Amino acid sequence: MSPSSSNSHDLEPTVSDQSLSVARRLMRGQGRASMLAYRMDPAQSVQSMAHGVDAKGRFLVSWIGNACFPVPESAEVNPVRTGGQPEPVPVRLEILRQSPDPMTRIAAASLHLLGSLYVLSDDERIDLLAERALPTMVGDVAGMRGAHVGVLVSDRVLLHDCYGVTPLSFDALVGESADAAPVFPTMADDLEAFECVACLAEPTLRRVCDSVMCGLLRGRVHSTKAVVNPCPAVADKVFCVDVDQTGILFMRVLNGRATSVVADFSRNVHSLEGLDAEVSALVESSTLVDDYRV
Repeated sequence: MSPSSSNSHDLEPTVSDQSLSVARRLMRGQGRASMLAYRMDPAQSVQSMAHGVDAKGRFLVSWIGNACFPVPESAEVNPVRTGGQPEPVPVRLEILRQSPDPMTRIAAASLHLLGSLYVLSDDERIDLLAERALPTMVGDVAGMRGAHVGVLVSDRVLLHDCYGVTPLSFDALVGESADAAPVFPTMADDLEAFECVACLAEPTLRRVCDSVMCGLLRGRVHSTKAVVNPCPAVADKVFCVDVDQTGILFMRVLNGRATSVVADFSRNVHSLEGLDAEVSALVESSTLVDDYRV
């Protein structure tokens, strides 16, 4: 079996399943978002903002005041409660997800969409804060001086990840059907999930990656590119780029080249306990593979 081929298995998650999982995590607050009102002022974008999906399946964003996004004076033009039809602001939104590893800057995935932003009035923002109806990070920003909140709608999004470019339905990521599927890791679990993998010894991580690359463990080998003038700190090293409910994305640096490697779990995980069990199973399987090759 060639290194670039996928190992067959009845429970192997499809590429669309893994991309959908990553996209749903990004829409629910992970990653760093930026927003541009490209028809109003294409030279000025919002770089410091929060985003997430509320209990009603609405994609909400909050940011500190910006002249490119006019705020309604009252709730009379509010589309959320009154059904009014304010003039939406055409925007481009990008969400970049980087590895949680503080020693590196590796892009794990990015999400891009063109949509319509309905900016809420200050009355509506205050009401949502009082009702605690906003996603946690959105609410934290919305409570600051000069903050604004908006509802963003779109038809589809484009996800850029190790599988390439995947178009996804906006409603599939934020609607009621999307809420029925569990998301892991959540914002609260993200760092602990990363530490569950990053705490493993370097030889163990290399063994897992190499076993996948040789086709001896379930997973996939993706893009390989040259590392220009690599420093000794990254030579022959494995970086944990992302931990998802479907598996782990690694970057393996070897012989001056960086390779993206996904190690699949035997089943989707929905808790830190389940993640710990699947990571332990990967380590144990890679040890058995290593013993077999010897």
